[in-house]
Amino acid sequence: DAEDVPTDLLVQWATTDGAALGSGTADSVGLASIETLLGMGEHTVTATVTDLHGQIGTDTVSFVVDDVPAAIDVGISPNPAWADDALLCSWTLIDSGTVDASIASWTINGVAAGTGAALSSGFVHGDTVACTVTPDDGVLVGGPATATLVISNTPPTVDSVLISPAAPIAADTLNCSYSGFADLDGEADASTIRWQVGGVDAGEGPTLTGVFARGDVVSCTVTPSDGVDDGAPVMAAVTIGNTPPEVSVATLTPDAVFTNTTVNSLITTTDAEGDAVTLSYAWTVDGAPVAEAGSSLSGVSYFDKYQVVSLVVTPSDGIDTGPAVDAGSRLVRNSPPLPAALVFIPGEPVEGVDDLWCVVDDPSDDADDDVVTYTFDWAVDGVPWSGLVSTTTASGDTIPLSETAAGQEWTCTVTPSDGDESGESESISVVIDNAETRVFVTSYATSSDMGGPTGGDEFCTRLAEDAGLGGSWVAYLSGGGTSAITRVPDGPYVRLDGAPIADDKADLTDGSIANPININELGTATYGFVCTGSSEAGYATGPATASGGNCQGWTRGCGVCDGDHWYVEVGRTDRTSDDWSTAGWNFCGACTLYCFEQ
Repeated sequence: DAEDVPTDLLVQWATTDGAALGSGTADSVGLASIETLLGMGEHTVTATVTDLHGQIGTDTVSFVVDDVPAAIDVGISPNPAWADDALLCSWTLIDSGTVDASIASWTINGVAAGTGAALSSGFVHGDTVACTVTPDDGVLVGGPATATLVISNTPPTVDSVLISPAAPIAADTLNCSYSGFADLDGEADASTIRWQVGGVDAGEGPTLTGVFARGDVVSCTVTPSDGVDDGAPVMAAVTIGNTPPEVSVATLTPDAVFTNTTVNSLITTTDAEGDAVTLSYAWTVDGAPVAEAGSSLSGVSYFDKYQVVSLVVTPSDGIDTGPAVDAGSRLVRNSPPLPAALVFIPGEPVEGVDDLWCVVDDPSDDADDDVVTYTFDWAVDGVPWSGLVSTTTASGDTIPLSETAAGQEWTCTVTPSDGDESGESESISVVIDNAETRVFVTSYATSSDMGGPTGGDEFCTRLAEDAGLGGSWVAYLSGGGTSAITRVPDGPYVRLDGAPIADDKADLTDGSIANPININELGTATYGFVCTGSSEAGYATGPATASGGNCQGWTRGCGVCDGDHWYVEVGRTDRTSDDWSTAGWNFCGACTLYCFEQ
């Protein structure tokens, strides 16, 4: 005031509606104040100042009376919440004003995580998330209020499940795998795998073996788990297919194959389901397929020597074809020629008359149709011959007559060859005949018990050897299962002194001979009876009985024994009629014999 000091000024306070609020004076610097309790809301207050002279001055101010704001009903939604939720913090502001400038701040496990009404990430299962609201009405800031929640567990998921193999058979081990395991909380995979066969539980784990058969539907269910909660199960399924048959053994027989061999297959099969198995045979010869061939292949029709025969066999159970199996191969070997059939020409070669010709009478058969050649080897009396040979039709097939002697046994061995290998040899033997058959009567007797006709042969041969005659000799005896005329050569027959006896067997047995057989092995004359046991024709006169005339087959050495009389048919050395062989009977006992050179 221009005239009055401030302390003299009266200040009166009133509201616009005329309500007096009080009065007072200003202080020395002119500041006046009043304490009063106004209600909430808008107010207009007038200050009226009166000086000592009654002059007044006024001023009016309008304002709003406000309280301190407060936040209530602070909450976090959704509740419960999971790791993939966006969290929203909400509250109610208690304030008379219209401005809400409150601030929401977030913490995760006590660590600041941002501000604002929303929080969309950074939290997982088990985390404690807090939203703290500081109320602000644009003028005043109230005390903070907090809401908290614990993040719930989010069940994990898997994207897909796979069973392998995709087309299984009963013998397979099935494997169940899955992919795309996801857990928003980052927890470890604790998923489980369960199997079912035909809707029936069959076990747990990533593999399953041996509990199914053809046609079974096998399923694998993966239940994702993080050890706290299970997610939605995911399943895969397969159908057990047919097990193709198998060839367990496949081989070819025989091991050695030749041109005319039939190669057989030896095949053993198995089928897991017990189905009947059929086989298809794929034969090849030198790699070329053989059409319409079954379980065997004949060389007569399909292969020749030095070709390779192979077989691949494939099994089928009528549903599936099993794996083809190589049964092996066989190299067709050369077939050596078979032995030839041999003959001598002439069949009874005579010393000094005939060459000894060994003839291939029936050529060797060669399965490969190879040209066969022959090698001739000779032996005389068992000793290989390295002397002179000649050729009649084949090299070395003939021994000249100059090299043979009566009584020698010659053996011709012929070996066939097809140019690759030799076949089995064939041998034939012949004894060189005398040009004339020498005959003698023994110089002394032997027992009629000589062990059969062969005992007489041995007696004749021994005497001839002792006399230096050589050769091989037989006794003119019938009985004991043989006949004299069949035991001697064909003739002509001569005595040791060269005198003729007969031209041949017919002449020998026609009732007369040219000269008596009375010269012994020593070249001197012997006269008397000779045991023959033979009729005029050279046959046995009777059976091997006492009266049979052959001393019971040349086994009886006495004339009167065992209470019976034993007889022998005898001839005479001084006769040229049929009496030379059949002059009558004597008692068995001592026997002089006729000996013929073979």
